[in-house]
Order: sequence, then structure tokens, then C-alpha cells
Amino acid sequence: MVVVFPQYFDYPLTILMLATLSFFAFKVTKSYWLYRVKVKANVRDTLGAAIAGLGLSYTVARAFIDGVFTSSAPFLRTPKMEDKPALTRALLAAREEITMLVMLVIAALVIAIKRGGTEPEANIWASLLLVQALPYAATLALSFINVLPKPDAAPVGQTNPAAAAE
Repeated sequence: MVVVFPQYFDYPLTILMLATLSFFAFKVTKSYWLYRVKVKANVRDTLGAAIAGLGLSYTVARAFIDGVFTSSAPFLRTPKMEDKPALTRALLAAREEITMLVMLVIAALVIAIKRGGTEPEANIWASLLLVQALPYAATLALSFINVLPKPDAAPVGQTNPAAAAE
């Protein structure tokens, strides 16, 4: 609305947008430090944990809200669509998140292109919209990872005969 009707709508206060972006930067730094120093995780595992945490945030929030407002809703097993191609399964599994991701990215791009050159607040607002899109992008990434073929792994407690032979 801020692009279409700038005379009626304005950006949130810059100080509030900067505070939100600063909190996000602090949270990313803190999480990185905790995983690297306290958990002794490597960079790959730290990045994987961050993506997994972001990717689950929408699902957990939605399950929480559904649980608060509905008491008789049964647990439903999600269809795995094993007969569909992997790309189709990945896209269908994350269709709500993809919708949110696309809308936020388009909004950020439109604001940055239309108003970013003349209004610094527009660039901050576009950045904030892109930060808000990150959990949805992480969910899409996890959806693609989920449909990849699984490597052959031995059950817990047993050794993999192929790996032991090497």
C-alpha cells in the first residue's frame, strides 16, 4: 500500500525497523557463536542447524495456533506423495511457505525499485521484508533436502559393511 498510496500510508518508524534488524543480526551472531564455541559444531553443521530452526518456525507456530483455537482437531498424517516426482513433492509440501516467500520478496523488490532511490526508509523496509522471508526460504530449502535420495546408512549401533571393508 505504501507504493500505491504513499499519501495515505507510510513506513514504520525507522528506529523501530533498525531495532528489529539489529536484533536479527544479534540473534544470528549469538546462534553462530553458541554452535561454534559451546557445541563445537563445524560451519556446515552450524549452518544446517540455523536453516532447520528457521524452516520449522512457521510449522511450529501454525501447530501452536491450531492447538490453541481447536481442541477437537485430530492428528493427521501428511501425505508423502511417493508416486510424484521429487520436485513436485518438494513444492507441494511447502506451498504455503512458498506463497509467503514470493509475496514478501515481491513486496521488497517493488518497494526497493519504486521508492528505494529517493527514500532511505524504503530500503530499510525492503531489508526487513527480506529478513521476514528467510524462514520461508529455509522451509523451501528443507523441503528440497527432504526429497533428495537418502544415502545408505547402517542402523544405529551397527557398522556399515561397505564402509568397514574400506
